[in-house]
Amino acid sequence: MFDFLRDVVLEAQGIDTVKAKNEREEKREQKKLSRFIFTKGAKWTIVILGSLYIPLSIMNVIGIISEAHYFSADTVLQTALNILLLLICIGVCVSLLIGKKLVKYLR
Repeated sequence: MFDFLRDVVLEAQGIDTVKAKNEREEKREQKKLSRFIFTKGAKWTIVILGSLYIPLSIMNVIGIISEAHYFSADTVLQTALNILLLLICIGVCVSLLIGKKLVKYLR
């Protein structure tokens, strides 16, 4: 309904509504193509939370290793899982920070 009202107003001003609609669609497509996976706000939220997770995970690995009197299968599994999650977090943060630049060079 609001599209109709906008078209009526644009026609009253002497603007071609079909051309204006095509320009809006083109802008929307360009904005969609310029995005790398996430919006800017979501990207920075993930990077900030990831940067908080990295030191906590490192401290957790150090704590598990220092508190273990002997290395059982559970201790090794917890340490390996924490290191794997840490590497995934680092990879995600790095790809979000430089991913757009890499996509630009790959095209």
